[in-house]
Parts: sequence; C-alpha cells; structure tokens
Amino acid sequence: MDIKINMEMKGRMWVTIFIKYLIAVMLMGYLFVACKERKIADPITLETLLKEMVSLEEQARFPEPFYTAKQVSSYDRSSISPDSAHWFANADGFGIERTDTIAGRLEKVLFDQNGPGTITRIWITTIDKRGTWRFYFDGQKEPGWIIPAYDLMKSGIPSLGKGLLQAHTSYTPEGKGGNTLFLPIPYSKSCKVTFEDPKGEPPTPKYYQINYRTYEKGTSVETFSMEVAKHAADEISKTDRLLLNPAPSTGETIQKQQLLLAGDSLVLPLPNGQKAVYEVVFKVRSSDTAAYAQLMRALIFKAAFDGKQTVWVPLGDYSGGGIGSPMIKSWYLHADGRER
Repeated sequence: MDIKINMEMKGRMWVTIFIKYLIAVMLMGYLFVACKERKIADPITLETLLKEMVSLEEQARFPEPFYTAKQVSSYDRSSISPDSAHWFANADGFGIERTDTIAGRLEKVLFDQNGPGTITRIWITTIDKRGTWRFYFDGQKEPGWIIPAYDLMKSGIPSLGKGLLQAHTSYTPEGKGGNTLFLPIPYSKSCKVTFEDPKGEPPTPKYYQINYRTYEKGTSVETFSMEVAKHAADEISKTDRLLLNPAPSTGETIQKQQLLLAGDSLVLPLPNGQKAVYEVVFKVRSSDTAAYAQLMRALIFKAAFDGKQTVWVPLGDYSGGGIGSPMIKSWYLHADGRER
C-alpha cells in the first residue's frame, strides 16, 4: 500500500505535513474465513451487533451477512414527485406511515418493516414529550417495548450511557428537545413502531429519523426484548465505554514529515505483505493560519491498496468535518478543527 498527499492549491503556501501510520500484521486470510464461518453459523443478536459497533475489522469488511441500509423519517408524505401539486409541501414533524386503531387507541405508525432487520439509530425531537412509544415485534399484538414519553432517555434500559444514548444540547426532561439512540434493535420477522398522543390533546410536531438494516430472507436474527437487553447489560456497558473511550491501537508505527509547496506531494510507502492499517494521523502546520479552511480543502489524501487507488478525498472531508474543517470527535474520527 502507498499513501500520498498532494498540495494542489494554486499560489505559494508553505505547509508542513506530518503523517503517522500504525500498522498491525495480521493473518488476513485466516481471520476472514473464520469470521465468515462464524457469522453464517450464528444468529445476529443484540450482543453480536454491539461487538460489531466497536470492531475496527468489521468496519472495513464487506457485510456478511449482507444487508441494505435504509431510513424513514417524519417528512411530509404529501410530497410525492416534482409533477405533483404538493411537491414543496413541508409539514415536517407530522409525517407518518398511517394511523392504526389498536385496542381502542389511535397509534401513529412511524415505522413498519418486515424482517429480518435491525434498527441501528433513532433520532427524535419535539416541543411536547407527552405520549407513548410502542414497539411491536414479529407480528405480536402486544408491544414488546413501551417508552412512556416521546423521550428515549426514558427507555427503561439502565445500562445505557452517553455512548449509546445521547441527549441533545436543547434537551430538558419535561420540556423541549430530543435525543439519539444508537442501541441496535434487531427483529426476526417484523417491527412496527408507533406513538400515541395524549387523549384530548391536539397533536404537536414529532420529528424523527429511524435508520435500519434489512437482511436477506432466511438470515437468523434474535428479536429484541427487555429481557434480551437485560441479558446483554454487560455488553451494552462495555460498548458504551469503548464508544466514549476507544482502545488504543497497537502495532508498528511508520511516520514521515515533509515541507510542501503548491503542487508538491508527500508519499509514504508501507511494507508489503498481509497487513492492516489501524490508525492514520495527519498533523498540518501552515504559514498562513487565516487560510486553514481553504488549506484543508486543498490538501488531497490518496491511498492505493495492492496497486489500486481506493481513496481520493480532501483532508477536511476525510476527517468527517467537510467544508471549513470544524472540530470532530467520534469513535473512529477525530479532528481538532484548527491549524497547529
């Protein structure tokens, strides 16, 4: 593998680039076969999904079993096509699949998917938290999980911490604001998520995004329940800690430093053989601190594996920050958002 960073900005600018790579030697063929065999034999469970969330190897490997990632949200359902009269309708917060009457209750259906699948993220916010969430699994008539408010902080799962459940900066327990849940919610056959407004009260906007996976037919999945969550409490806590405090990488460190002018390149060849890159660190020092955002857009990171280029990205986008290259801090990406 070779990596390359180009300074493509026109004009004169002095930039010092420091690149550090952490290489870990691996028996890649053995690990891939062993992991593939394990996944085919074993069902997908809450615990296996949690382990996947903090596995660097899983992030870099093609999904097995295969899945398709999708999302539903509270967008205005009357906006159908550019040819329709309601194409620019924007009553976001009132967009639902439909309304079901269940045991005399009017429940707004936010999510209704046939399985096997897994909900991977729920983002919500509102100005009125009153009401009830209900999760129906595998066609059951009774909900398998009830949350007594439009508030995931009241999920009833005590082992959840800030790594898997985060309140938004505007959140107050009884007032406005929302939260985001990253706890996987797997289901074997189907999952329906509903919300019931308080009786006699006019509805208020309920904003949501639900990200989910759909697996191929026949994939074995253990359906979520509060009992399953209780059994996985230790794994939930462990994953929560690792998301907030990633384990340091180990292995051989290779680094190079070079002064770049416009049009220059820094190239760092890596050792041949079966290896894996576990960490890459860029340190940028510029003579023009006012041009930091422009500089991070102009520095292009390229990487080639086995002679085939697979990475071409501005350095600011590689960090996840995008234009302006702001500060980013997550489980696998970190940028300080300023020139050093």
